[in-house]
Amino acid sequence: MDEEHLAQIVKYVETELTNEIKTRFQAFLAIRQTSIWKVCESIIDQHVGIWLHEVKKKQKPCTMNGRSSVACSRIVVLKR
Repeated sequence: MDEEHLAQIVKYVETELTNEIKTRFQAFLAIRQTSIWKVCESIIDQHVGIWLHEVKKKQKPCTMNGRSSVACSRIVVLKR
């Protein structure tokens, strides 16, 4: 097998992979426009919002070195 033939094979595979990626991405974008996707997104957002609200309610006031509670909670999360 000569270099030119190998280069043609590599180019063909590269083109096919690029086309496959474009096709899959276009399909993904089309799915995102559907009402089912939007309903799922809404449900996830709702549950994340409820979870965050519960976490904030359970959080104890923080007074680490005079920092605000927001800065303190970020430090606690980073230490985990």
